[in-house]
Amino acid sequence: MTNIFRRFGSRIKNKLALLSVIPVAVVTLVITWHTIETSREQINAFQLHTATQLAKNLATISDFALYSNRKDLLEPLVESASDIPVIADIVYLTPDRALLLDKQLPATLTEDMLLHSDYANIAEPLFVVEEPVFSMDVDISDFDAESRGDKTLLGWVVVIADNTSALKNIQENIITQLLISFTVLLGAIL
Repeated sequence: MTNIFRRFGSRIKNKLALLSVIPVAVVTLVITWHTIETSREQINAFQLHTATQLAKNLATISDFALYSNRKDLLEPLVESASDIPVIADIVYLTPDRALLLDKQLPATLTEDMLLHSDYANIAEPLFVVEEPVFSMDVDISDFDAESRGDKTLLGWVVVIADNTSALKNIQENIITQLLISFTVLLGAIL
């Protein structure tokens, strides 16, 4: 610490300037790190929420198409959901997890992974959310809230999401935060 003070010379003004910059630099670095980390978590949470909500919505509205084994009813759902920038692919599986409908399976995701629901080895920018599709057997007389009916598994909807756009947003955020921090530090020094 003494060497740092000697490099700034013996003038008290220079030493005082250095002592006033150090706390500002520490606080700026801590705030910058916290802002970047919080933003990264929010972007990733938004991506996961979008994919999860899409899987739940598709599972809810796909029951008749899976029950009747009509791919022609599932294809428009897949096409419209694929317009969402986060979504890489949507796959429908039968109850025994055989491939029913797939637009274009990413190269890093195999049918064996789908069969065993094992997505641990999937490449980094991709992540998978799956939801079961149930048919509700409800009798007309079962109108009260307590009798829900039996659930029958009709299949699975698998949403494959791509985090590439999120990574780009995170990189842009890091650059912006670093520029802001640099400006604050420069203002403290001057």
